Amino acid sequence: MKKINYLKIILFMMLLFCTFSVSVKAAESRKNLGYKWSSKYSTVYFYCGLKDTWKNAISSGMSSWNAVKEPSTNKAIVPMALTSNSNHSNKIYLTSGETWLGHTFTTQTNGVLKSASIAFNSGMYTFTAGAASNKYDMQTVATHELGHAIGVAHCHEVNETSCFSATCPSNVMMCVIYDNSMRRKLTDYDTSSKQLIYCYW
Repeated sequence: MKKINYLKIILFMMLLFCTFSVSVKAAESRKNLGYKWSSKYSTVYFYCGLKDTWKNAISSGMSSWNAVKEPSTNKAIVPMALTSNSNHSNKIYLTSGETWLGHTFTTQTNGVLKSASIAFNSGMYTFTAGAASNKYDMQTVATHELGHAIGVAHCHEVNETSCFSATCPSNVMMCVIYDNSMRRKLTDYDTSSKQLIYCYW
């Protein structure tokens, strides 16, 4: 009788340890920017008055993020789309006079996003469709910035000595984007970060 009780206790402790380990891993291995859109099922629209090559690259980036579903319902989470309404608060545009390649500007209240706009620095950098020397792939940069626009953080920062993510060099949300390269496909870090923000946080 005592042996059975001991066995039950050991099994219970092992189950508890495994559950705790999985929870901690899920919490530690994903980062967010501390903000998100209030409704996870409502479409987030962006106005973009750029040429079709830009719109195609941005739409492809949106499609990648839109393909990430809520695990329990298989519904799209904060789907993104372009709008022809130039008065819309969320905008995507070209700018110059900055040092960064691309940047996402947000307005928020207590961690709830009110607007998000994305700027590409075409004054200092040259963008193209695909990989080319001394040029930056539009879709790679767009997909990265759209991740920020829904609250996904870099998998690590430049000043950090290491990255916990095994797929770090191929993560869309890796902190550095290089010329003559493409990083368009979302990795487990990217997709599970979005799911964590909108389904478990």
